[in-house]
Amino acid sequence: MPLNPNGKVDKPALPFPDTAQLAAASRQARKGGEAQALSPTQQMVREIWLSIIPHASRDLGLTDNFFDVGGHSILATRVVFEIRKKFAIDLPLGILFREPTVGGLSREIDLLRGEDLGISSQAASTSATDLTPEYLADSIDLIKGLPESFLSAEPPRKNDPITVFLTGATGFLGAFLVKDLLSRKETQIRIVAHVRAGSTAKGMERLQATCKAYGVWQDDWSSRLEIVTGSLEQDLLGLSIEKWEELSSSVDVIIHNGAMVKPEPLKCLPDQVHWVYPYAQLRGANVLGTLTAMSLCKTGKAKRFVFISSTSVLDSEHYVRLSDSILAKGGAGIPESDDMQGSRVDLPTGYGQSKWVSEQLVMEAGRRGLQGAIVRPGYIVGDSMTGGMLLSTGYGSLIRSGQYRRFHHPAYQRLRTAWSYPRNLQHGQYGTCRSRCTHCDRFCVSCSPIGFGGTPRNRTSPVSFC
Repeated sequence: MPLNPNGKVDKPALPFPDTAQLAAASRQARKGGEAQALSPTQQMVREIWLSIIPHASRDLGLTDNFFDVGGHSILATRVVFEIRKKFAIDLPLGILFREPTVGGLSREIDLLRGEDLGISSQAASTSATDLTPEYLADSIDLIKGLPESFLSAEPPRKNDPITVFLTGATGFLGAFLVKDLLSRKETQIRIVAHVRAGSTAKGMERLQATCKAYGVWQDDWSSRLEIVTGSLEQDLLGLSIEKWEELSSSVDVIIHNGAMVKPEPLKCLPDQVHWVYPYAQLRGANVLGTLTAMSLCKTGKAKRFVFISSTSVLDSEHYVRLSDSILAKGGAGIPESDDMQGSRVDLPTGYGQSKWVSEQLVMEAGRRGLQGAIVRPGYIVGDSMTGGMLLSTGYGSLIRSGQYRRFHHPAYQRLRTAWSYPRNLQHGQYGTCRSRCTHCDRFCVSCSPIGFGGTPRNRTSPVSFC
């Protein structure tokens, strides 16, 4: 199979199935079934699919899966917008990932329109599409299973060696976390990197390839890097009991940066598209994976736990209104001491919901003795010194296409400024960041840690971000 630089299957390089294959798959899926008369809603949905999915078979049936007949996340978005226009309803963007068949999608549309129960469209919409009970109820249940107490780690002494267990090391942010940790001269840091790979050798190759792709790899790092392989959704993160016990007695800090952006059956879809997947499909890796990583703190030596979250946990109407209100009164935005309960009812995306539940688990563990921080990076763009960036994002595509010349000239210097400035705006909206870079005196391009296990605080000491 063709691979991209991250070691994943290069889906765009694969040949698209021909119409004969698609038709055969469609017939096989409905083998033994009989043709059914379609309702007006089903007929309209079917026609929308046929008009949007390229090379779709004309014998598309009620039980055919959208993603099996040629659909993908980009086309799913087009389908949803077309349905919204045809039926004049507010259909959720991620509906096709919960109901990927003509029959299931039509049933959701009818509920929204109030045709089945004779109720108002607004009430039907609330009952059919509100995912709040799922992620909120799940957080309450999972908190009940947390240990009664965690060991509280003492601050490391100067010149003490530190062992860091890092998940998500082969992602874009993960590569720069590796760079930041191993480039520090004042502290001897060793990293145990959790990587999804077939062997430790392949895992090291994958990590090196990612770091080299973004221009941050140094050969002398190998002696301070150890690779362990596994997956976030597996028991013990896919590690053996022996390795788990070894880490529990040797690790000083856990940086949980790993997260799944798309469920396994949808790996063929572009990496940057993750906000449309429902909570249930991201729960295993993003929520249970966080619980498992945190459980490493309750045995062996005391550890600090750093959870890399997302500003997606703030994507609720409550925090938009609250932020506007605080700023209008001359305040600095949402304080870091906020318990995030304002997002318990109306977070729109499964990804944001999974991060919110994980934050609630980490905060509760903090109340029970666990020490560490929650970090919420915003929109991550390029390195301010080298220009290395993730080109698969929308902003990356803009830069790669050369369209940035319309906005920034001369390119390099102006682009560096543009990369730093949006995060300053984000801090102004959601909270105050007082950290400045020791090299260039710019404000940091990532959010200050949010403390738990003690009084939440802003980071005020100078730090290097270059």
